[in-house]
Amino acid sequence: MLSFSELNRVWAVAVRNHAVTPMADGNGKSYLPIGAKTLTYLDALWTGQSDLPDIGAMIEAGKTVRFWGDPHYRHDNIRRLCDRDEFSSVEEMDETIERNVREAMDMSDVVVCVGDLAMKDAITYQTRMQREFGDRHLILLGNHDPKGATPGEWARAGALASLAFSLPTKLLEGWVRGDSGDLAEFVDWSRLPARINFGCCHWPVPPDRLPGPAWVSVHGHTHNRHAGSLRLNCSVEAIGYRPALLRQLVTPELFEDLTRRQ
Repeated sequence: MLSFSELNRVWAVAVRNHAVTPMADGNGKSYLPIGAKTLTYLDALWTGQSDLPDIGAMIEAGKTVRFWGDPHYRHDNIRRLCDRDEFSSVEEMDETIERNVREAMDMSDVVVCVGDLAMKDAITYQTRMQREFGDRHLILLGNHDPKGATPGEWARAGALASLAFSLPTKLLEGWVRGDSGDLAEFVDWSRLPARINFGCCHWPVPPDRLPGPAWVSVHGHTHNRHAGSLRLNCSVEAIGYRPALLRQLVTPELFEDLTRRQ
């Protein structure tokens, strides 16, 4: 089993390799998943990244950890672009999401944001959250977040480039059996390793770019679009506009996909 520091080193390498490896866009062209300017911010954060929180150890100890991302505060067009039809105005959208996040903070030990707090001046939101909640609110930098702030300012605001943790398969199996009943019987749990690794960053990392067969990508960026197998979408559109427990994100289908990779 990898140590926590080695787990995070391996995941950071995988994310950076994903960033610089072109992907097909379906129209005969290719693109880089992470822009060059954003990558300079991620590189700076990785360089200074230390004393990472062990989210897996917290969850195993019974702590409450929730995940969310992509609120896009003050971005009126996001209501149209990502089908946020339930909100009649950007003010209502912002107020609802912020209220839900603050309620989640009151009920959680740690809340992890997978990036894109706002289209511009996102640093102001994170600085305020850091001032109020300290290191209980973590942010993984997204593609829109860098605007208006330097890498150093984001580092001082507690931003991370990536974060990885692992959990015992038995714990995850218990969640699925408790929440999904008979559907859990379709998973051949005996084929899975003793622990499953979860890699968090803003962007979904495809299965063929994950560090190994026992890895799952925890991400935002795709908003109301499911990114595919072995990717857990924490964008607010996918989680009811309120931070979600990892237990709410995992499904029997996820573990069926994992068994096929062993």
